Amino acid sequence: MARALGHTTVDDYYREALGIAPSSMAARIALARRVPCLYRLEARIHNGAIGFETATLLARVAAPTTEAAWLVLADVLTVKLFREQVDAAELHARVQGLPLHSLSPPTHDQVEDARDLERAVFTMVLTDDPVGVVPVECDDGIDDVPEALGTVPLRLTLPEDIAMFWRDLECLFADAGTASCDLSFVAFLVAATLANWRGVARLPAYGDIYLRDRFRCQNPTCRSRNCTPHHIVFRSHGGGDEPSNLVSLCERCHLDLVHGRHLTVTGQAPDALTWTR
Repeated sequence: MARALGHTTVDDYYREALGIAPSSMAARIALARRVPCLYRLEARIHNGAIGFETATLLARVAAPTTEAAWLVLADVLTVKLFREQVDAAELHARVQGLPLHSLSPPTHDQVEDARDLERAVFTMVLTDDPVGVVPVECDDGIDDVPEALGTVPLRLTLPEDIAMFWRDLECLFADAGTASCDLSFVAFLVAATLANWRGVARLPAYGDIYLRDRFRCQNPTCRSRNCTPHHIVFRSHGGGDEPSNLVSLCERCHLDLVHGRHLTVTGQAPDALTWTR
């Protein structure tokens, strides 16, 4: 069909004729297929009561029996915070081997577990005190390989030259007999990368605050990870460096919005903050 309309590929048709990225079109198709099973969500979409991104997230995990509970969350959370709930539910489901289209909203403990896992990943890379890893004995000298929590398919898109290099490296890995220690080639790459980064990367200034905030801008509507430290009570007003007075913000939210007086944040970090536009 795309060629008949003068386009080389279907992706080109999406971009040139519809002005939509292929990934966005795939999300719209997936949503359209799921919506007929979720009549409450379908009604919200038709009357404009729910945004596209939130609807797409909800359709990923909700079933007719759990749809109402997810919609309650969607009504009170920003898209960023709603996505965090969906990610936590999906992580729990993969660990437990549950289908992803019949999930209930996560419990508080499940959300905290997902957050702790994210912090553990940063801790493994940026400190000498890995958290939540299980040592693996292997003749190649690599240890501290994270314990597997489930089976998740991974797809890597690489430039051709890097893909060829990885293929050659995989052959050398197999010829060396390293696979005999039950370490896959992908696990070997991850472990080797971590082993090298640990000798170079370190937490920056205010790194304990960034780690607490999972290297995320804490503005409930921002998803940036370009963190800078913000003093909730300005230092010019007597605010100190205690953790409860520090919050991670990206440069735009910090300088343009907060210091530009378009956004205010008050309270105590991390869980007792009030954001005012």
